[in-house]
Amino acid sequence: MDDAELPQTTERPMKLEVLNLGHCGGLKKLPDSLGNLRSLAELNLSYTRITELPDTIGNLKKLARLDLSWTKITELPQRIGRLVKLEVLNLENCGWLKKLPNSLGNLRSLTELNLHGTGITELPDTIENLKELVRLDLYDTGITELPQGIERLVKLEGLCLCLCQGLKKLPDSLGNLRSLANLNLAWTGITELPDTIGNLKKLASLNLPVTGITTLPQSLERLVKLEYLSLHGCRGLKKFPDSLGNLRSLTKLYLAGTRFTEIPDAIGNLEKLVWLNIQQLGITELPQGIGRLEKLEDLDLYGCKELKKLPDSLGNLRSLVELELSDSGIIELPDSIGNLKKLRVIRMKRVKIKELPSSIGMLKRLEVLDAGGCQSLAEIPSTIEGLTCLRVLNLEDTCVCRLPPKLPSSLTELRVSSTSLQRVPKFSELQNLVELYLSDMDYDFYDTSGQIRPSKLRGIAKQRRLADLTLRMNITSISKKFSSHSQLQKLDLKCAHLQSCPPLPSSLSELTLYLLEERTKLPRLSNLKSLSLLVFRECSMEDDTVGNLGIAELGSLSSIRFRSCKLRNLDGFRLPESLCELQIESCCFLNTVSGLSHLQKLIHLIVSGTTELVEIRELGELESLQTLSIARCDRLKRLENLSKLKRLEKIEIWNCRKFKGIDDISDLKSLEILRIGDCDCEDVSVIHRVNFGK
Repeated sequence: MDDAELPQTTERPMKLEVLNLGHCGGLKKLPDSLGNLRSLAELNLSYTRITELPDTIGNLKKLARLDLSWTKITELPQRIGRLVKLEVLNLENCGWLKKLPNSLGNLRSLTELNLHGTGITELPDTIENLKELVRLDLYDTGITELPQGIERLVKLEGLCLCLCQGLKKLPDSLGNLRSLANLNLAWTGITELPDTIGNLKKLASLNLPVTGITTLPQSLERLVKLEYLSLHGCRGLKKFPDSLGNLRSLTKLYLAGTRFTEIPDAIGNLEKLVWLNIQQLGITELPQGIGRLEKLEDLDLYGCKELKKLPDSLGNLRSLVELELSDSGIIELPDSIGNLKKLRVIRMKRVKIKELPSSIGMLKRLEVLDAGGCQSLAEIPSTIEGLTCLRVLNLEDTCVCRLPPKLPSSLTELRVSSTSLQRVPKFSELQNLVELYLSDMDYDFYDTSGQIRPSKLRGIAKQRRLADLTLRMNITSISKKFSSHSQLQKLDLKCAHLQSCPPLPSSLSELTLYLLEERTKLPRLSNLKSLSLLVFRECSMEDDTVGNLGIAELGSLSSIRFRSCKLRNLDGFRLPESLCELQIESCCFLNTVSGLSHLQKLIHLIVSGTTELVEIRELGELESLQTLSIARCDRLKRLENLSKLKRLEKIEIWNCRKFKGIDDISDLKSLEILRIGDCDCEDVSVIHRVNFGK
């Protein structure tokens, strides 16, 4: 509703207990008679437009929950202190609220106070009277200090000060919050912790990411119940204190982005540690003591570029489930890795490892082995066949020459990309494969001579579960049996020397064709009745040749994309009437876009990087068009005849150096967004006649 108000209630008290007016965006004011709802226990005014509460709200003696979040309230009445049974007060994102009344301290039953995102800069001293308060949320407020009296909140369990960037120091009295279990100081201006923090015997979670802390107090070791400690991004921390080894209850430790250059052997004392994140540290080694972390399940060493080797004691981490080594300096794995009987995931993308130890075949529970981008990796041990639970094997962008003749039949996803590839496994034995990415082509040079014969790929046709197939191979033909694939939904073909191709599986919903040439003998596509997305990339076939593929008969096709193709016009393509999206990107020979008038369902037209384009004909006939986006079309000067595009909501013209302007668009009643940037636009007067979005 636009503008709404509540009716005045009768003088006789009503029995209403719950009143939910949340998201009533037209509600701006509450009647004084609201105070007659003497039985009201819950009042929700969130996302309304009220700016004040009536003084009579103090009459709601039974009110237990008051939600004012996301309102425009500017102040709370002093009489709010009369709500003696109020337990929850939610003021989240009341950005106009700058101050709290002293009477707030009279809310003796309050257990939860949410001031997240308010405009307050200080707490009233009377807050110390909230003896029942359990949770105080000051996230992203302008608080610069906490009152000393906060120590009297003896039942406080959760204190959130995250993003209070004006808060530079904590009072010593913080140590008297003996019930505190969760303290969040992330992204504050804090530069040190008081020694009294060691008195917080019940503290279970301490969150300190991206603070200016340079040292940790020795008293931290007395936090005997601390389970979670995050020091992420504390760039001022240079040394890992041995005292952290005394936090025997710690289960999660996050050290990513600190400046620690070594981890002491004392870390092995954290016997309950389950999760250890030491991403992007400058460490050169892990201590042998890390092997004592018998409960560790997740070890994250991502981006530790100085770390070349893992200790043999790694094999003692019998509970380890996930090991992250991506973008580290690791050049080899220890043989002891085979002892990690519970390991399910190894991610080691873009490391300089040359080979995998044969002991990797002992990881009977391993499900994911991701070595993508390991450009020095040349060999995969045959013992990998023994990984009977392996689902995902990623060897993309490696220099693997030969895959073992047998891979685990449990594989559902296999990705192999290597210009050195000479041997592939028997695909007919991988009956659980759902996704296959296979490439022996160089990323930059399409004439690399592949060494895989088409006959070696015949087994792919027998994959009854295969749904997603990418072939980027230097093969000249594809097996005729490929047509019988009944489950294949996505096909990506990049075969530079492909001369012939059998009919494609009729089950396809997405098809991407790369590097098609005039000599390529493609089958007609008219049998692809379920195809919704068709992409041509870097193709040099004549327009009429592509037009004869039967694209016009694809009644389910909703999107066509041309990228870096040598097409000169679209007339010969015979685009289907079902098309909802047309994208043309970097087609440098195309000077005119035409043949669009029959596309009455087209919603999105996107043209970019087509530098020779001078005209888009029949644009004004696309009556369903909602989005028109044109970028980097240097020769395009004008857009004309748009007056019929009654559904057009967005026009974007970017970096079209010679673009002068748009014809009259004052009739475009649905237009909400008009962006024109880095163009040579001469006349913008037409913009003033547009009634945007009305």
